[in-house]
Amino acid sequence: MSTNQEIKIHILHCGFAKVDEALAYRAGGLNPLAFTGLLRSPKHRISLPLTCYLIQHPKGLILVDTGWDPLVRSSPGKALGLMQSMLSKVQLPEGKAAIEQLSRLGYQPADIDYLVLTHLHADHVSGLKTLSGAKKILVSDIELKAAKRNPIVYTSSMWSDINLETFSFQPAETGPENLAFDLFKDGSVQLVSTPGHTAGLTSLILRSGDQFILLCADVAYSERSWKEQVLPGLTTSRKKAKRSLEWIAHLSKDPACRGIYASHDGSIAEQLITL
Repeated sequence: MSTNQEIKIHILHCGFAKVDEALAYRAGGLNPLAFTGLLRSPKHRISLPLTCYLIQHPKGLILVDTGWDPLVRSSPGKALGLMQSMLSKVQLPEGKAAIEQLSRLGYQPADIDYLVLTHLHADHVSGLKTLSGAKKILVSDIELKAAKRNPIVYTSSMWSDINLETFSFQPAETGPENLAFDLFKDGSVQLVSTPGHTAGLTSLILRSGDQFILLCADVAYSERSWKEQVLPGLTTSRKKAKRSLEWIAHLSKDPACRGIYASHDGSIAEQLITL
Protein backbone atom coordinates (compact mmCIF):
# COMPACT_ATOMS: atom_id res chain seq x y z
CA MET A 1 0.00 0.00 0.00
CA SER A 2 1.15 3.54 -0.69
CA THR A 3 2.08 5.90 2.12
CA ASN A 4 0.95 9.49 2.65
CA GLN A 5 3.59 10.89 0.33
CA GLU A 6 2.91 14.07 -1.60
CA ILE A 7 2.84 13.66 -5.35
CA LYS A 8 2.76 16.65 -7.72
CA ILE A 9 1.45 16.24 -11.26
CA HIS A 10 2.10 18.87 -13.92
CA ILE A 11 -0.41 18.61 -16.78
CA LEU A 12 1.38 19.85 -19.90
CA HIS A 13 -0.05 20.28 -23.40
CA CYS A 14 2.86 19.42 -25.69
CA GLY A 15 1.30 20.26 -29.02
CA PHE A 16 -2.05 19.80 -30.73
CA ALA A 17 -3.50 17.66 -33.51
CA LYS A 18 -6.44 18.51 -35.73
CA VAL A 19 -8.18 15.19 -36.42
CA ASP A 20 -11.53 13.82 -37.47
CA GLU A 21 -13.86 13.59 -34.47
CA ALA A 22 -14.38 9.90 -35.30
CA LEU A 23 -10.80 9.23 -34.21
CA ALA A 24 -11.79 10.20 -30.68
CA TYR A 25 -15.39 8.99 -30.73
CA ARG A 26 -16.13 6.00 -32.94
CA ALA A 27 -18.63 6.90 -35.65
CA GLY A 28 -21.46 4.75 -36.90
CA GLY A 29 -22.42 4.50 -40.54
CA LEU A 30 -20.94 2.77 -43.56
CA ASN A 31 -17.49 4.39 -43.61
CA PRO A 32 -15.09 2.11 -41.71
CA LEU A 33 -12.27 4.63 -42.18
CA ALA A 34 -14.15 7.62 -40.79
CA PHE A 35 -11.46 8.04 -38.12
CA THR A 36 -8.93 8.91 -40.82
CA GLY A 37 -11.10 11.74 -42.18
CA LEU A 38 -11.31 10.08 -45.61
CA LEU A 39 -14.53 10.91 -47.47
CA ARG A 40 -15.51 13.17 -44.57
CA SER A 41 -16.28 16.86 -44.50
CA PRO A 42 -13.72 19.16 -42.79
CA LYS A 43 -16.56 20.18 -40.45
CA HIS A 44 -15.87 16.95 -38.56
CA ARG A 45 -12.33 18.07 -37.66
CA ILE A 46 -11.55 18.90 -34.03
CA SER A 47 -8.35 20.07 -32.33
CA LEU A 48 -7.02 17.89 -29.53
CA PRO A 49 -4.09 18.50 -27.16
CA LEU A 50 -1.22 16.06 -26.77
CA THR A 51 -0.91 15.86 -23.00
CA CYS A 52 2.23 14.87 -21.15
CA TYR A 53 2.46 14.55 -17.39
CA LEU A 54 5.47 15.48 -15.30
CA ILE A 55 5.18 13.73 -11.94
CA GLN A 56 7.27 14.85 -8.99
CA HIS A 57 7.32 11.81 -6.74
CA PRO A 58 9.44 11.39 -3.59
CA LYS A 59 11.10 8.36 -5.20
CA GLY A 60 11.82 9.90 -8.60
CA LEU A 61 10.86 12.26 -11.39
CA ILE A 62 8.51 10.71 -13.95
CA LEU A 63 7.52 11.98 -17.39
CA VAL A 64 4.59 10.34 -19.15
CA ASP A 65 4.72 10.48 -22.99
CA THR A 66 6.54 13.04 -25.14
CA GLY A 67 4.19 15.01 -27.41
CA TRP A 68 5.50 16.31 -30.74
CA ASP A 69 9.14 16.59 -31.75
CA PRO A 70 10.07 20.26 -32.35
CA LEU A 71 10.97 19.15 -35.89
CA VAL A 72 7.25 19.15 -36.78
CA ARG A 73 7.37 22.96 -36.89
CA SER A 74 9.72 23.00 -39.88
CA SER A 75 9.41 19.52 -41.43
CA PRO A 76 6.18 17.81 -40.41
CA GLY A 77 6.41 15.29 -43.24
CA LYS A 78 9.87 14.20 -42.14
CA ALA A 79 8.99 14.12 -38.46
CA LEU A 80 5.83 12.01 -38.77
CA GLY A 81 5.10 8.56 -40.09
CA LEU A 82 2.59 7.69 -42.80
CA MET A 83 -0.30 6.95 -40.44
CA GLN A 84 0.09 10.09 -38.35
CA SER A 85 0.51 12.28 -41.43
CA MET A 86 -2.75 10.90 -42.77
CA LEU A 87 -4.66 11.20 -39.50
CA SER A 88 -3.82 14.69 -38.34
CA LYS A 89 -2.64 18.19 -38.98
CA VAL A 90 -0.11 19.03 -36.29
CA GLN A 91 0.51 22.21 -34.36
CA LEU A 92 3.31 22.91 -31.90
CA PRO A 93 3.45 26.47 -30.56
CA GLU A 94 6.83 27.84 -29.51
CA GLY A 95 7.75 26.75 -26.01
CA LYS A 96 5.25 23.88 -25.93
CA ALA A 97 7.46 20.91 -26.85
CA ALA A 98 8.06 18.62 -23.88
CA ILE A 99 11.79 19.40 -23.88
CA GLU A 100 10.97 23.12 -23.79
CA GLN A 101 8.42 22.75 -21.01
CA LEU A 102 10.87 20.72 -18.94
CA SER A 103 13.44 23.48 -19.30
CA ARG A 104 10.88 26.07 -18.20
CA LEU A 105 10.30 24.03 -15.05
CA GLY A 106 14.03 23.79 -14.38
CA TYR A 107 14.69 20.24 -15.61
CA GLN A 108 16.79 18.55 -18.27
CA PRO A 109 16.17 15.07 -19.76
CA ALA A 110 18.91 13.62 -17.54
CA ASP A 111 16.83 14.62 -14.51
CA ILE A 112 14.01 12.27 -15.53
CA ASP A 113 14.25 9.01 -13.62
CA TYR A 114 11.48 7.32 -15.60
CA LEU A 115 10.03 8.26 -18.98
CA VAL A 116 6.89 6.13 -19.25
CA LEU A 117 5.41 5.61 -22.72
CA THR A 118 1.72 4.76 -22.49
CA HIS A 119 1.92 3.37 -26.03
CA LEU A 120 3.99 3.85 -29.16
CA HIS A 121 1.70 5.81 -31.49
CA ALA A 122 3.48 8.78 -33.05
CA ASP A 123 1.60 11.44 -31.11
CA HIS A 124 2.89 9.93 -27.86
CA VAL A 125 6.51 9.25 -28.84
CA SER A 126 7.33 11.83 -31.54
CA GLY A 127 9.53 13.82 -29.14
CA LEU A 128 11.34 10.78 -27.78
CA LYS A 129 14.75 11.50 -29.30
CA THR A 130 14.87 14.93 -27.65
CA LEU A 131 14.30 13.18 -24.30
CA SER A 132 16.57 10.17 -24.81
CA GLY A 133 18.79 11.30 -21.94
CA ALA A 134 16.21 10.08 -19.41
CA LYS A 135 17.63 7.49 -17.02
CA LYS A 136 15.04 4.84 -17.90
CA ILE A 137 12.56 4.79 -20.78
CA LEU A 138 9.79 2.28 -20.14
CA VAL A 139 7.17 0.67 -22.37
CA SER A 140 5.18 -2.52 -21.91
CA ASP A 141 6.64 -5.59 -23.59
CA ILE A 142 3.23 -6.26 -25.17
CA GLU A 143 3.19 -2.82 -26.80
CA LEU A 144 6.72 -3.04 -28.20
CA LYS A 145 6.03 -6.48 -29.64
CA ALA A 146 2.83 -5.23 -31.29
CA ALA A 147 4.63 -2.19 -32.71
CA LYS A 148 7.28 -4.36 -34.33
CA ARG A 149 4.55 -6.32 -36.11
CA ASN A 150 2.72 -3.30 -37.51
CA PRO A 151 4.95 -0.79 -39.34
CA ILE A 152 1.95 0.98 -40.89
CA VAL A 153 0.41 2.10 -37.63
CA TYR A 154 3.71 2.58 -35.80
CA THR A 155 6.79 4.60 -36.82
CA SER A 156 9.74 2.67 -35.42
CA SER A 157 12.26 5.31 -36.52
CA MET A 158 11.03 7.39 -33.59
CA TRP A 159 12.63 4.93 -31.15
CA SER A 160 15.01 2.87 -33.29
CA ASP A 161 18.13 4.40 -31.70
CA ILE A 162 16.65 4.65 -28.20
CA ASN A 163 17.28 2.25 -25.34
CA LEU A 164 13.73 1.21 -24.53
CA GLU A 165 13.34 -0.93 -21.43
CA THR A 166 10.30 -3.17 -21.36
CA PHE A 167 8.26 -4.12 -18.33
CA SER A 168 5.79 -6.97 -17.94
CA PHE A 169 2.39 -6.62 -16.36
CA GLN A 170 1.88 -8.84 -13.34
CA PRO A 171 -1.30 -10.15 -11.64
CA ALA A 172 -2.82 -7.30 -9.63
CA GLU A 173 -6.01 -6.24 -7.91
CA THR A 174 -6.62 -3.36 -10.30
CA GLY A 175 -7.29 -2.81 -13.99
CA PRO A 176 -9.75 -4.30 -16.48
CA GLU A 177 -7.53 -7.37 -16.81
CA ASN A 178 -6.17 -7.39 -13.24
CA LEU A 179 -2.69 -6.78 -14.60
CA ALA A 180 -0.32 -3.99 -13.54
CA PHE A 181 3.31 -3.12 -12.89
CA ASP A 182 4.03 -1.49 -9.52
CA LEU A 183 6.84 0.96 -10.32
CA PHE A 184 8.06 1.60 -6.76
CA LYS A 185 6.63 -1.56 -5.17
CA ASP A 186 4.53 0.50 -2.78
CA GLY A 187 1.28 1.03 -4.71
CA SER A 188 1.91 4.74 -5.26
CA VAL A 189 2.55 4.47 -9.03
CA GLN A 190 0.94 1.58 -10.85
CA LEU A 191 1.26 1.06 -14.60
CA VAL A 192 -2.01 -0.64 -15.48
CA SER A 193 -2.80 -2.80 -18.50
CA THR A 194 -5.74 -1.15 -20.30
CA PRO A 195 -5.74 -2.67 -23.80
CA GLY A 196 -8.12 -2.03 -26.64
CA HIS A 197 -6.89 1.13 -28.33
CA THR A 198 -3.55 -0.69 -28.64
CA ALA A 199 -2.52 -4.13 -27.42
CA GLY A 200 -0.14 -2.89 -24.73
CA LEU A 201 -1.75 0.40 -23.74
CA THR A 202 -0.72 1.55 -20.26
CA SER A 203 -2.66 3.77 -17.88
CA LEU A 204 -1.25 5.07 -14.61
CA ILE A 205 -2.81 5.10 -11.17
CA LEU A 206 -1.12 7.57 -8.81
CA ARG A 207 -2.04 7.01 -5.19
CA SER A 208 -1.30 8.92 -2.00
CA GLY A 209 -2.99 7.91 1.23
CA ASP A 210 -6.64 7.14 0.53
CA GLN A 211 -6.84 9.13 -2.72
CA PHE A 212 -5.85 8.36 -6.30
CA ILE A 213 -5.70 9.89 -9.77
CA LEU A 214 -5.98 7.96 -13.03
CA LEU A 215 -4.08 8.98 -16.15
CA CYS A 216 -5.94 6.92 -18.75
CA ALA A 217 -3.99 7.79 -21.93
CA ASP A 218 -6.12 6.96 -25.00
CA VAL A 219 -8.46 4.50 -23.36
CA ALA A 220 -10.84 7.46 -23.34
CA TYR A 221 -10.76 10.87 -24.99
CA SER A 222 -12.90 12.66 -22.42
CA GLU A 223 -15.48 12.03 -19.72
CA ARG A 224 -18.00 11.46 -22.48
CA SER A 225 -16.10 8.33 -23.50
CA TRP A 226 -16.70 6.42 -20.29
CA LYS A 227 -20.07 7.97 -19.43
CA GLU A 228 -21.54 7.07 -22.83
CA GLN A 229 -19.22 4.11 -23.46
CA VAL A 230 -17.99 5.52 -26.77
CA LEU A 231 -14.95 3.64 -28.07
CA PRO A 232 -12.01 5.36 -29.77
CA GLY A 233 -12.12 5.22 -33.54
CA LEU A 234 -8.89 3.23 -33.71
CA THR A 235 -8.82 -0.02 -31.74
CA THR A 236 -7.03 -3.35 -31.89
CA SER A 237 -9.82 -5.05 -29.91
CA ARG A 238 -13.30 -3.62 -29.47
CA LYS A 239 -14.02 -6.12 -26.71
CA LYS A 240 -10.97 -5.12 -24.69
CA ALA A 241 -11.50 -1.42 -25.39
CA LYS A 242 -15.05 -1.69 -24.03
CA ARG A 243 -13.85 -3.54 -20.94
CA SER A 244 -11.24 -0.86 -20.30
CA LEU A 245 -13.87 1.89 -20.62
CA GLU A 246 -16.18 0.02 -18.25
CA TRP A 247 -13.36 -0.17 -15.71
CA ILE A 248 -12.81 3.59 -15.94
CA ALA A 249 -16.54 4.21 -15.48
CA HIS A 250 -16.42 2.07 -12.35
CA LEU A 251 -13.39 3.95 -10.97
CA SER A 252 -15.03 7.31 -11.66
CA LYS A 253 -17.66 6.47 -9.01
CA ASP A 254 -15.09 5.64 -6.33
CA PRO A 255 -15.12 8.34 -3.60
CA ALA A 256 -11.32 8.05 -3.42
CA CYS A 257 -10.94 9.13 -7.07
CA ARG A 258 -9.55 12.68 -7.29
CA GLY A 259 -9.75 12.79 -11.07
CA ILE A 260 -9.45 10.92 -14.36
CA TYR A 261 -7.36 12.53 -17.07
CA ALA A 262 -7.36 11.51 -20.74
CA SER A 263 -4.39 12.47 -22.90
CA HIS A 264 -6.43 14.29 -25.55
CA ASP A 265 -9.13 15.97 -23.50
CA GLY A 266 -9.30 19.60 -24.60
CA SER A 267 -11.46 20.55 -21.61
CA ILE A 268 -8.59 19.91 -19.18
CA ALA A 269 -6.36 22.95 -18.71
CA GLU A 270 -2.64 22.90 -18.05
CA GLN A 271 -2.27 22.90 -14.29
CA LEU A 272 -0.41 21.58 -11.26
CA ILE A 273 -2.20 19.02 -9.11
CA THR A 274 -1.01 17.99 -5.66
CA LEU A 275 -2.09 14.57 -4.48
